Amino acid sequence: RAKKYFANRNITQESAVTFMLGYSEKQDMVVVPVFSVENICLGFVARSIEGKSFKNSTGLPKSKTLFNINNVKRQKMVVVESSFDVIRLSQLNIPAVATLGATVSKSQISLLQTYASSIIVCPDNDDAGSGLIDKIVKNIKSREIEVVRLTKGKDIGDLADNEILDTFNNAGNKLVLAV
Repeated sequence: RAKKYFANRNITQESAVTFMLGYSEKQDMVVVPVFSVENICLGFVARSIEGKSFKNSTGLPKSKTLFNINNVKRQKMVVVESSFDVIRLSQLNIPAVATLGATVSKSQISLLQTYASSIIVCPDNDDAGSGLIDKIVKNIKSREIEVVRLTKGKDIGDLADNEILDTFNNAGNKLVLAV
């Protein structure tokens, strides 16, 4: 069931191995490990295969880390909301991290300021996504921030690979908000 779910989300078997994706048969959820900057597993986020319910492992400090920060330190990075969006971008060699939700905490802002050489925000195409842009721009003053808005779909996961690449290669779609 998990392999079929990942395939339907355009997540390759190679990415499933790289990101150590799993499956909980008992809960019928796919499981994604979350690591600290130092590459220590902090816990897991899980998503139901049917429907859209989420569950985090007990004690997961998701507001104190960014999904995939351990793999993209000191790079230009795209900030998205979902671990699956990060995985899709990674498959296209686009370094990305996820806030694991539509909010961004002070700890996550600090991680971005410390570990991102520059920041591109690509939020979900909804009101919460607009709020994510506002919070990042308001709280990060030390570097230029670009915003990539999706012209179709709710998030990266709704796009085909060529559409994702077109979105990021389209310079006219980027807007400098803060310097």
